[in-house]
Amino acid sequence: VVILSATVNSRTKIYGPKILYKTKNSNILEEQIHSINENIPNTEFYVTVGFEADSVIQKKPKSVKVIENTEYETTNLGNELRLALNVCHHNKVLVTNGDTVFSKTTLKNYPTESFVVVDKQRQIGNEDVGIVKIENRLNYIGYGHEEKWCHIVMFAERELEILRSLMLDRKYSKLYIFEIINEVINRGGIFNIHYPSCRIMRINNSKDLEMLRGVKF
Repeated sequence: VVILSATVNSRTKIYGPKILYKTKNSNILEEQIHSINENIPNTEFYVTVGFEADSVIQKKPKSVKVIENTEYETTNLGNELRLALNVCHHNKVLVTNGDTVFSKTTLKNYPTESFVVVDKQRQIGNEDVGIVKIENRLNYIGYGHEEKWCHIVMFAERELEILRSLMLDRKYSKLYIFEIINEVINRGGIFNIHYPSCRIMRINNSKDLEMLRGVKF
């Protein structure tokens, strides 16, 4: 599992690294670990750090491996993913964002092949990216679509091979993850759609942070 959390949101910067935002019971990092371990046991966790990296390193669980993106101010999530793939040699890689928190049912009965998690309960805001699908397969992720991507994606087998090949080119370091997924699809990758019944939040502003502290996941 790769948790991308090196970059900083200017609207919530004063509250510190996004992965350490407080929830009702702990913080986003610990919530993500718990939710994922409930469905994917014996998982190896990698967290990318950049903004206030030392704070994350000091507070993370000992089992979580750290990957530092020293260029976090001039690159994008694509660079964090590239760095993670350099040290993560598994045949499947689950990728999520450090500003996204979700309940343990999010990954219940997840597909065995590559997939994206999609919100059908209107928990993700309208300003976020959504999906276009053909039957139960992802066709495209972009702005202006009703069904929202939850910023959780599994790269498995062929899709992971395509991803590793893409990330050899540093031009992808400045892209968002949804743009990289689109490119994997353009090169023949297939992603199933996973619609969980779950609680999920993305933290984009101080109001979201206030809500986060009162929600049990």
